[in-house]
Amino acid sequence: HPWASQPDRNAPSRRLNWALPAILDNLTIINDGEASTAYDRFTLRQRWQYPAGRVPPPADRGNADRSRGRTRLIEDPSTITAHRGLIIAPMGNVINGRREGESTIVALDLDTGEPRWRVRPDTLDPELATATVRGPVTVYADTALVMFRRNERSRRTITTSIAALDLADGSLRWHRFLGAVGALP
Repeated sequence: HPWASQPDRNAPSRRLNWALPAILDNLTIINDGEASTAYDRFTLRQRWQYPAGRVPPPADRGNADRSRGRTRLIEDPSTITAHRGLIIAPMGNVINGRREGESTIVALDLDTGEPRWRVRPDTLDPELATATVRGPVTVYADTALVMFRRNERSRRTITTSIAALDLADGSLRWHRFLGAVGALP
């Protein structure tokens, strides 16, 4: 399993991962964007996986493959954030400005991998309907702070915002616009 790799541009097509593993107590946890998996830190025996027992089909990366010479492929690492027995993981991979695959934020039980809650950005606030999660989730007290980026091609702008989610159930506490920049077509 490639833990942290950027693809060889001359190699045949294969799974693209840019995962940053986290070591928590006796677990090594990896979120590769398609699944979050916990391994025993010493034996590397799998302890749990979300989604359980299934490997989702790879995201459509045709757009990234066609744009190889003009852009980076994967723009954000796949991360996890740990807090008080929870793992918070943005699922999917950000490729060419879009989150490919499952575009959700999931909170998992650290010991079992069972989902405590799962939300899609478009269910939090209508303004986040086309937004993608960017960067790692930050936890402060009982709140998960999540950064979003929205590429509005028709207006030629890229906007950023931040949302606060309740760690207990993933519900939206607040959402704030941070800024916008002009973008080339």
